[in-house]
Amino acid sequence: MTKIIGTTGLLAAAMVMTGGFALPFALPGDASAQTATNLVCRGCVDTRDIRNKAVTSKKIRNGQVKPIDLHRSAKPAAANFSSVNGEDAGTLPTTDTVVAQVTMELPAPGVVIANAGGWAVFNDNPSSILCAISKTPTTSGQPFIIAQNHNEANARRMPTPVTRGFVEDTAGSHTYYFVCRTHLGSSGHNDAMLTTVYVPQLSGPVPASASAEGAAGSSVD
Repeated sequence: MTKIIGTTGLLAAAMVMTGGFALPFALPGDASAQTATNLVCRGCVDTRDIRNKAVTSKKIRNGQVKPIDLHRSAKPAAANFSSVNGEDAGTLPTTDTVVAQVTMELPAPGVVIANAGGWAVFNDNPSSILCAISKTPTTSGQPFIIAQNHNEANARRMPTPVTRGFVEDTAGSHTYYFVCRTHLGSSGHNDAMLTTVYVPQLSGPVPASASAEGAAGSSVD
């Protein structure tokens, strides 16, 4: 005679055969399934388990990505500078002379603010010097400043501060020049420094009205 054992009987038989421990498998006819809630798996997920482009901004908790986590080209702002100290320029010719220059690698469109300066030295009376910040090594067609001496002895040296902003609509290499020349008489330029600061564009296209560059400076000829 054949004896049929039901599901309950099979479970009891399985527990007996395993020393009282239930085996982790589903029995025939058992249609239910449960999800483990106490699974601990350290080191189970690596880069191979994450699909390309799967990590988006919404998946990152705000404040979790710090500047130290970013590559230098991905940081939100950057600066560069060129400095020449001492009696570097001597007597400037009446033709344009680059006294400092800086090249920046921009990771994205944005704005570059350039600040330059130094000391004009006047050898004759009267004398004057003309300086500009430009993306070409020339003062022609650029906004500029003029520093000029007068009859007082302490006016033989004058500062040459220049500030200018450039709206850059492309990433990549951009070079900026601090250019000076003698405008009148005989003059020189010392302690030249050019500093550039990059600020990324946060959103939207570059305004058409600012497609080239914004400038601050004198237009006295």
